[in-house]
Amino acid sequence: MGEEEEEPKLKPCKVCGQPSPEMICRACKEKIQAELLEKKREDEKRGRPPT
Repeated sequence: MGEEEEEPKLKPCKVCGQPSPEMICRACKEKIQAELLEKKREDEKRGRPPT
């Protein structure tokens, strides 16, 4: 039977607009996670409770 591999449908990333199979592309997802981790570390240094 015809087993064709279906390519993932590319839609624009909600952050940068580049074609991506996910709602947010991998590069943007990694950047957002890094920014949040940096903010968390800064808040912990200042003694602020997590939000």
